[in-house]
Amino acid sequence: MKLTLDNRDTEMIHIDTYSMLTGESAEEQERENMKDQGRDDWDTVDIEYNHDAIVKDFAMASIEYLQHELSTEKPKIVESITYVSHGSPKFYNYTTDHYVAVYDVDEDELQKYIALNYDAVIEKARAYDSFYVSGEVSKEDLAHAGLCHYIDNTINGEYYNGELWECEGQIYYQNSTMPDIIESNY
Repeated sequence: MKLTLDNRDTEMIHIDTYSMLTGESAEEQERENMKDQGRDDWDTVDIEYNHDAIVKDFAMASIEYLQHELSTEKPKIVESITYVSHGSPKFYNYTTDHYVAVYDVDEDELQKYIALNYDAVIEKARAYDSFYVSGEVSKEDLAHAGLCHYIDNTINGEYYNGELWECEGQIYYQNSTMPDIIESNY
């Protein structure tokens, strides 16, 4: 069974470059490197970032982490995760950076998980818009809510954040450009 999830459907999984993965420490490190190398304009050089590429790289790092963590859990509900798309809001008032992925799940294991956690999963599924429209929870919404519940209760938020912070500097560095030193002829 394949289920499509937006990472914002979960409580634990994020790729927030607005308040958490800001790249500030990566920029500080880069400026320190420039200073150590004797660059006179180290504190004023304009470093440009490819934000779209940064968001995609965080999405890929998140998927890689989830794939590893969820494939070692029992029951093994998630068999694979495939990246679909990513995006950033125009304004960060109501949402944040996000990605969509397709989760290939073992349907039998997911159904067993839902049965064991039915009250919490059904409550999560009832929060979806389709419940308010039809008044009942669809099989698809129940499966989606079950997978989200499973992820939220399997992934440790501190470890997840730590993993993304680990790769933050490299992601920003790989997606940045800065002008070369301009030699003066004085």
